[in-house]
Amino acid sequence: MKFERMLLIQLLLFPFCATAQFEIDSTTSSLAGIAVERTLPQVTIGMHMPDDINAKILFADRTNINLSGYMGKLLILDFWHQWCGSCLKLMPKIERLQKEYLGKLVILPVTFQSVSSVKSFQDRLKQRGAPLLLPTIVEDTLLRKMFPHHGDPYEVWIDENGVVLALTKDTEISERNINAVLAGQSSNLVNTSWQWNFDQRKAFLINKNGAADSFYQYRSIITKRIDSIPDILYYTNRDSNRMRVFISNASIKWLYKVAYSHLDSTEFMDSKSRLPFSSIEKRIVEETSSGEKINTEINSPSYCYELTLPAEFSTRSTFNFMVQDLDRFFSIHSEMKKMKVKCYSLIRTSKNSNYVHQKYKYKAKNETKVQVFNFGIDDNVGTFIEQLNRQYPNLPLIVDETNLPRGTNINFEINTDNRTIIDLQKQLKRHGFALARRELSKKVIILKCNGGA
Repeated sequence: MKFERMLLIQLLLFPFCATAQFEIDSTTSSLAGIAVERTLPQVTIGMHMPDDINAKILFADRTNINLSGYMGKLLILDFWHQWCGSCLKLMPKIERLQKEYLGKLVILPVTFQSVSSVKSFQDRLKQRGAPLLLPTIVEDTLLRKMFPHHGDPYEVWIDENGVVLALTKDTEISERNINAVLAGQSSNLVNTSWQWNFDQRKAFLINKNGAADSFYQYRSIITKRIDSIPDILYYTNRDSNRMRVFISNASIKWLYKVAYSHLDSTEFMDSKSRLPFSSIEKRIVEETSSGEKINTEINSPSYCYELTLPAEFSTRSTFNFMVQDLDRFFSIHSEMKKMKVKCYSLIRTSKNSNYVHQKYKYKAKNETKVQVFNFGIDDNVGTFIEQLNRQYPNLPLIVDETNLPRGTNINFEINTDNRTIIDLQKQLKRHGFALARRELSKKVIILKCNGGA
């Protein structure tokens, strides 16, 4: 209960007026605490106001009033306090409307502040040439208990018979709405409701704390590995409402590869499957700002990542968000730029190389052999190069310089029991291929630890 009381007082006094110095006397502080205690039944729409509500009033021809004296007119209770910028901005408007609808409408400001604090505030406003002209209820705790709410201004509409018509934000106070209510049409007013079970100490939107968990506009989630779910290397979905990216149980390197592959698709994407090449892993340069190798955490743990944005965000914007998320969370500075990279180029040593030029053929070997996936490849022997990079992770990047026609399939077996360059060269030679050392200009992802990481 103590926490809830403190929270409600905070909500009551926020936002502060940028032009008002925040000072609060002991009486006002005590009254604010009492006012937010929910010890009375709440008065809701359709209920009659009690007949015996007396209140202390300032800037009127008397010091006390009974709300029943306003029967026969439309009454709007305007809850305010001097530290509320929106409340003060509203004052000239309600003064104007009060004059415009004289005899039909009464807008009555209500505050928990003490008489002395409101008078002091009025004196400061007079010095600035903008005094409060409306009578205001002061030192109120009863009405605020009857109409509990989060933050001021807050408006209670009461008809000429003392029936509560609406509970609204200040934005509902307008000539159009007032005319409609006076004409007996109160249904157009937009009412405000409050979640009294909301707890700022608990996770937002979880278990409907604040709203349903689908209410968010933008969400980014990073967790450690979850063994009970499958490893999802990459999944994306766009519907009419949202763009979503999901990856589970992947290394930091892989997360960066997925993000950057969408920012430069010609260099990093397989145009057929639209999945990132695993060989990108060899294009990641790991170093600290001093040039030393980045700490091993970047290679070992795996993480789950989800990013959800409104559907109007482009693919490029979405993956820019992803890069920024990863940089912030892992305290890494990442960038992609062209660099001279030492690599191996797959070349043909004979025009009569032993390969099969045939589309749509599939052949898979056991786990110690290179698996050849031939699905009508549109990027010269791309899958074979991909598998070589995957099976030989300790070798530099392997690229294609065979100049084979599109749709060419490689259909021979590579034994990977002995994963050395010498053994690989021997096997390739038997089929008219070889790996040649090169230093090529390639786009690489550079990851650097931020200072202190």
